[in-house]
Amino acid sequence: MDLQKVKLLIQQKKFRDLLDFLIKNKKNNDHSLEFLFYLGRAYSELNEYNLAIKNYLKALEIKSESVACLLNLAIIYHNIGEKKKAKNNYIKIISLNQKCIQAYFGLYSLGKELITTEHYDYLFNISENKELSLNDKSLINFLFFKREKKNKKFQK
Repeated sequence: MDLQKVKLLIQQKKFRDLLDFLIKNKKNNDHSLEFLFYLGRAYSELNEYNLAIKNYLKALEIKSESVACLLNLAIIYHNIGEKKKAKNNYIKIISLNQKCIQAYFGLYSLGKELITTEHYDYLFNISENKELSLNDKSLINFLFFKREKKNKKFQK
């Protein structure tokens, strides 16, 4: 599989072309974690959620601790209203990789009570990391802002 072409099609947001390319190359790759991940991504971007879920689950049979697959699967479950499955995936992601800030945000968006004091403590500790992406810093700041507002420590 030409990974550079796959990444280029994603960057260009040509998901129908990506799907066509992947299906054309399926014969030699259909048991590859990478192939199944990108096939899931293509289906997801085309709002074909059942097919996306099917491919992410197949990928997780190959590597059950793939944070990327678990995160994309959690997002799909979240979007289609399968909140319990989304929650379980977000929690599993955090247990595998505490630095996956998107999982905390996803968990929070399911219900603010799902973010524990332990989660906030960890987020506080890593918020000082100068290598955090701007996106991750923004999500952490958002979570802390919401927590302070809830605790009425926010001043207008």
